[in-house]
Amino acid sequence: MLPNRKSAPAPRAHIAAEVRVPSEGTWFAALAASVRPDGLFLSTFQELPAGTSVVVELSLPDGPAIVDGVVAHHEGDGPGVRVAFESLDDELRARIEAASHGAPPISGVTTRVA
Repeated sequence: MLPNRKSAPAPRAHIAAEVRVPSEGTWFAALAASVRPDGLFLSTFQELPAGTSVVVELSLPDGPAIVDGVVAHHEGDGPGVRVAFESLDDELRARIEAASHGAPPISGVTTRVA
């Protein structure tokens, strides 16, 4: 008989992201490995200096979301870019929070992509 083991939590799926860098006129694709209502971490080998303004389009389960952010200083997170959101309305914050927990968005909330 095998010993009782706690099952490991299901791994969270990464969220696809398209990152635009207006100051450089460039864009690149990345995976959002960590998404929170205040920001995200993009797994990518693309390097951007702290303070760079970006526009990130996230492929959330309930549809795309576009957020403005700024690259934050990061160390030890592995290859990637940490982005702090500049401002989010309550609806978008709820959608991102739901996606970060793997839960569906609050029903009855109309979605407006910024």
